[in-house]
Amino acid sequence: MIRLWSNDSGNQFYINPSGTQSIDYADIRDSYAITAATANNSYNRGNNTNWTINGGSCFISISGRVCSSYPCTGSNPSSVCDDATYNIAYLKNGSDIASTTCASTTGAYTISNLVVPSPGDIFTIFINGETQKANLIWSATDTAVSDLDFYENTIVVRHDDAGPVNITDLDYYDHTNDPDLLFTASSAAGTLTASSTSELFIWEGDTFQLDGQSAGTISLHDIRIEGILNASSTQTINISGTWLNNGTTSPASSSVVFNPTTQGYIKGSSTSTLYNLSTSGSGTTTIDTKIKLTNDLTIGSGTTLYGSGHIRVYGGDITGDGLINLPTGTILLDGTGSFGGSTDWTIENLIFGNGSGTETTSKTGSNNITITRQLTISTSHTLNASSSTWTFNGIYDKLYDISQVTGGDYHTCALKSDGSRVYCWGYNGYGQLGNNATSTGEDIPQEVVSTSGSGYLTDISQISAGGYHTCALKSDGSRVYCWGYNWYGQLGDNSTTSSDIPVEVVSTSGSGYLQDISQISAGGYHTCALRSDGTRVYCWGNNGYGQLGDNNSPTNSDIPVEVVSTSGTGNLTDISQVSAGDYHTCSVRSDGSRVYCWGDNFYGQLGDNNSSTDSDTPVEVAGLQNSSNTFKPFIEDGTLEEQTSLFDFASDYTFSATSSTQIEDTTYYNLKFSSSSETYVLEGNSTTTNYINIQAGTLDVTTNNYTLVIGGNWTNSGTFTARSGEVIFFNASATSTISGATDFYDFTCNTASKALLFATGTSATTTITGTFTINGGA
Repeated sequence: MIRLWSNDSGNQFYINPSGTQSIDYADIRDSYAITAATANNSYNRGNNTNWTINGGSCFISISGRVCSSYPCTGSNPSSVCDDATYNIAYLKNGSDIASTTCASTTGAYTISNLVVPSPGDIFTIFINGETQKANLIWSATDTAVSDLDFYENTIVVRHDDAGPVNITDLDYYDHTNDPDLLFTASSAAGTLTASSTSELFIWEGDTFQLDGQSAGTISLHDIRIEGILNASSTQTINISGTWLNNGTTSPASSSVVFNPTTQGYIKGSSTSTLYNLSTSGSGTTTIDTKIKLTNDLTIGSGTTLYGSGHIRVYGGDITGDGLINLPTGTILLDGTGSFGGSTDWTIENLIFGNGSGTETTSKTGSNNITITRQLTISTSHTLNASSSTWTFNGIYDKLYDISQVTGGDYHTCALKSDGSRVYCWGYNGYGQLGNNATSTGEDIPQEVVSTSGSGYLTDISQISAGGYHTCALKSDGSRVYCWGYNWYGQLGDNSTTSSDIPVEVVSTSGSGYLQDISQISAGGYHTCALRSDGTRVYCWGNNGYGQLGDNNSPTNSDIPVEVVSTSGTGNLTDISQVSAGDYHTCSVRSDGSRVYCWGDNFYGQLGDNNSSTDSDTPVEVAGLQNSSNTFKPFIEDGTLEEQTSLFDFASDYTFSATSSTQIEDTTYYNLKFSSSSETYVLEGNSTTTNYINIQAGTLDVTTNNYTLVIGGNWTNSGTFTARSGEVIFFNASATSTISGATDFYDFTCNTASKALLFATGTSATTTITGTFTINGGA
């Protein structure tokens, strides 16, 4: 292969293999060009008429697995896979059909010697000629791809180019061309119809665009959205089975119609944003997730809407002659739309308005409404209840539907599960309850207002209560809100004025807003936040003890500052969590291998074994130590069979001058100490059946009357602290050598018929201050 790049005009390259030349493939990338030119299987990514291309082909392989169900686990291959039958067919842009096999044990298939596709070529890959059906529609890239998995009774749409995949791509080859395809598509009509037992699967991160006629109809049994579903204008999407959304929906002005004969489902981890949603037929549609409608919810006659989901309707109507039964669900209707039908409805929580506008909702129809928990008519909203009966028969005197709580010094806050409300209660002398008032205290929850002082603070993912202030994080990380006491600037709004309504935290420049935040933590008189990618920790407020970590104590800051690294320069990075205390702050590294703390250390809360010194830069928390301030890298509660192993204590931990590394009392084969910064402490009696090498550092026992038994050589290039213990040599098979200057106390040789050699050199001295004992024969 030859690849040529140019951004200059004119005739730059001429490719013409001849004679002994061999060019399998040419890839020309020219950004300074006029019109396209291609030849054979080479291609010109630019569009310059001056290129002359004459070459052969280049090939790639693509592969994946065919499985009985999602996901492919390696143990659920499709039953059609037998290692021999060529039943995995594939086409490019609707033609040139070929086939391959799939493995019986894993479902793996490979398409080899494939001429490099142009980005956007559409491959239709499917099980061919079998009872089982499985389809993959893939918009290709020009490189090999190895995870092109697809599943029985499933239509996978996926792109590895810029995308999207659309109905036009499915129209290349469908059920009208081959009964093994589970769908019929028409780009001209804007229609897509899948078989009554199949699922349309939008691949993770990829986009499926419903193109074609704006009034087209999409008819599916199941749909699984792991990527993005984009509708066009007024299309209708009919679902007779399950709508599973773990991705994103962009509805335009389309309508989703559920028409199950018995049971349909709307579920998934993501909020489904729709324009119109309606039910028809005779079945029940169960909602177990969040739905956001920008127009109407219509319950068709003879159908039931059931479940525990949260339905938010903005600007449209909730009407219809069907049944609504949400015994553990919530409906919010915002705007001036109508509400009602002809069949009685039961709803756990019903909310009218969002507290930010003057609107009226009119009850229509003849049905009665039963509320099993709570009816809320928001500030500035009016409910025209008509002549219907509104029945309240639930328990609504307790705070409920809460996902998080946080306690400050004398106040507490809670977050509603859907992020639509923050409640606070307790002491409110500085406005820390955020209810646009101050008081000595509130003993029932108060709803936190919006930044304007009216309505409610909504779309919140996390809250944190500090000493006398509270903070909240917007769901998308684009805003941090704080309220309450602000003497030290802990609200982060570039002022020191306390506030009883939420204010927005500014950026590090003092203007704009602090954004791209994944977590917040409010301390005593300061606040910290973590950037989404873990590359920055921001803190603001009181810095009297260095708790902002900016290497600038005791200067307070009413705008966020960046926490520096442990060296005092640069930034603290690779962080997964931050937590602010009263006068100190800590964070954890993403891989869990370090904890950093900074600020007040009077009680040792920084954990660096140095409680006398505060720090305005992060310090690393030390490892577990015993009462003698010794760290144990090896704990033996069972049995060590040392065999011929080497235990090399080459610690990369950093300890203060009073710290040391403690070595377990056991039997080793070879024992080596190799860190110059360490003091190694033997717990007591120890044995090495071969050698000890004090390569660096200090080996100490700390206790008297220990016994250290050595079966081989002694090498000391560091320091040995003998105290009043005994070192015994017992090598019965070879000469033991003593190397390096060492001060022993009691020294005993039990080497039987073998020699003990002192090889210390002319400048080294072996000193024995206790007893020198030799046992054994000559």
